[in-house]
Amino acid sequence: MKRLFLFLLLIFISQIAICQYAKSVGNTNGTGWRRIAYVDSNNKRGFGKVSIYTEGGTARPVYTDIYWYSDWSNQYNLKLENLIDDASYWETFRITEDANKAYLEVNFKTPIDNLTVLVDDYGYYMAKPYAGVFPNGGGTVCTEIRNARFNIANQLLMNEIGNVGIGTNGLTTAKLAVNGLIRGKEIKVETSNFWPDYVFKPEYQLQSLAQTEQYIQENGHLPEIPKASEIESDGIPLGKMNALLLKKIEELTLHLIEKDKEITEINKVLKNLVQQKNQDK
Repeated sequence: MKRLFLFLLLIFISQIAICQYAKSVGNTNGTGWRRIAYVDSNNKRGFGKVSIYTEGGTARPVYTDIYWYSDWSNQYNLKLENLIDDASYWETFRITEDANKAYLEVNFKTPIDNLTVLVDDYGYYMAKPYAGVFPNGGGTVCTEIRNARFNIANQLLMNEIGNVGIGTNGLTTAKLAVNGLIRGKEIKVETSNFWPDYVFKPEYQLQSLAQTEQYIQENGHLPEIPKASEIESDGIPLGKMNALLLKKIEELTLHLIEKDKEITEINKVLKNLVQQKNQDK
């Protein structure tokens, strides 16, 4: 019985040790950059997790989990996780340093009187939370990222409506924004009503080659195809571009069919002339 009691006591103590954390409550004393935690070591190195949250009340609670990292070669990194993406409370996060410490700082958009800072007791040289009035931010900025539903070093972001950015240092209105090469086995583009089958309908007014030549001389590009400067600044939807290219191929095919008919008629005339000339000999 005594051994069982000691065994259960050890388990209880170990669970307490695992669940230990440092907790403080403070206020921002206004808006702007404020320090919420710091790392005080010889080389300002370590890693860990710091959470900040408001308890809510008449307003919904807001929180962010901040994963930080720093090492002896001055490499710093941040990752964020939220179940809600609410930038009206805090907008961006960063790590700064001076000669003595490295600091975890938050750019507050709204004054907060009771902000809880929770530091998980794991990692290496764990951060220590500030309490009371949070100090103003400052020092050398080592890394900075924006608030999002999920954010790793501003290189992989997801916001509250599922928009994803890769290497973009921010999010656009696109569901997926990628700044870099995309490789894959296949890309499927589902078009709406702009597939150019209408080119083959009898009522379609096909522009003559002479008209196309004049347009190219005046504008430097094919009709309906955007200029290079427009593509460089705005890009173009892949589905739209494929439809435009197909339309030009279809128009070119119609021109080739017409030219083939003309060449066939010319060959017939030439053949008749040759036969007539041979008969006259």
